[in-house]
Amino acid sequence: MRTGLFLPAVLAFGVVVAPVFAQGGAAPAGPQVNPPPPNGPQLYADNCSQCHGDDGDNVSNVDLMHGRFRRGTTDDDLVNIVLRGIPGTDMPPHSFTEAQAASIIQSRTFRAFEVYFVVTGIYLLLALFFRETFRFLYRRWTRQT
Repeated sequence: MRTGLFLPAVLAFGVVVAPVFAQGGAAPAGPQVNPPPPNGPQLYADNCSQCHGDDGDNVSNVDLMHGRFRRGTTDDDLVNIVLRGIPGTDMPPHSFTEAQAASIIQSRTFRAFEVYFVVTGIYLLLALFFRETFRFLYRRWTRQT
C-alpha cells in the first residue's frame, strides 16, 4: 500500500467498523430469564450526586470521573466502599446489591476512559491527516522548484 493512501484507508476502516461496535448484539428471542442490568448512571444520579455532584468532583481530593480517590484503587475496593461506607467520614453505607454498586462504579470510571480514548483517537487522526497533508504539499512544492 502506498503511504499516501494510509490516511484514507484508516478513515475508511473507522467508518466501516465503528457502526458495527456501536450496534451491540441482537436482542435475545423469547422472554428474558435474568433481570435487566442495573442502571449505574441513574443509581448514581438518584443516590450519589447529592454529595459527589453530577461530575463526581464535589468532594475534596476525589474526582470520580478521572479516577482520583482517597481510598480504594480497584473496582472491588470501590464497590466495597459504596456498600459499606467509610467509618468516620461523610460516606455512608448503602443497601445496594453488589451488582448495583458495581454498575455505579463502572458507569463513573468508564466515562473517564471513554473520554480519554475518544480524545486520543481524535489526536491520532488529526496527526495522520496533517502528516499526509504536509507530505503531499512537500512533494508538490519540491517538484515545482
